[in-house]
Amino acid sequence: MAERAKNKFYVKRAVIHGAKIWFAAENKFFGPGAARFLALVEKMGTINEACDEMKLSYNKARKIVRTMERELGSKVFTINRSYENWKGSTGTGGAIMTDEWKELVRRYEAMKAECDAFVKESYDRNFDGFLEPRVPGGGVPPA
Repeated sequence: MAERAKNKFYVKRAVIHGAKIWFAAENKFFGPGAARFLALVEKMGTINEACDEMKLSYNKARKIVRTMERELGSKVFTINRSYENWKGSTGTGGAIMTDEWKELVRRYEAMKAECDAFVKESYDRNFDGFLEPRVPGGGVPPA
């Protein structure tokens, strides 16, 4: 085993994903996946297209939506009977997120960005000089 400087560890990389935040009432009902799903529905205009983008079954998405609605007692979507989707196609159906849920997603994303920045800042403050990158080829820098 290669020698290392006292009080330093050498790593290939540090992976920081930030904070993972979920909301729960009786059950966990809203987190990063749900936020991404709702943002995609808002962008694309339909639940089906958001499901395709996330590689999520429609039935799983409906279960997630029903859980969110049950836990907060509020409808997530209203249905638009005539719409133009993000690709410019027109059709019947489509989902429009309610103002309450748009605000929840907006606030969640803002809080998540603040938490991610804090995690990065905390990592830098606590590990700067303690975890050092490995030298090319996997060796450890000399002490």
